[in-house]
Amino acid sequence: MRRYLIILIAILAGLITLVIIDKLASDKSKEGGIRLGHIIGAVVALLVLGAGLFLLEINASSPSGQYVPAQVIDGQIVNPKFIQPPDK
Repeated sequence: MRRYLIILIAILAGLITLVIIDKLASDKSKEGGIRLGHIIGAVVALLVLGAGLFLLEINASSPSGQYVPAQVIDGQIVNPKFIQPPDK
């Protein structure tokens, strides 16, 4: 559920940025080059990306246990398995 909330916040941040840039953009000005809207969009995109990566990785950890792949022993295929570490 937390993952979907982070995705929703990222989408809302993008939509809010779109509205702000649209209000700042001037239809009368057709000049080339980088305008304030481009800079704001780039900054918000980097902020949302950084915040999303941080929030999604806050509680991430390496998996416990060890994976043993399938092996052939004496002509028989031994199924792969996970070895769990003993509880402490």
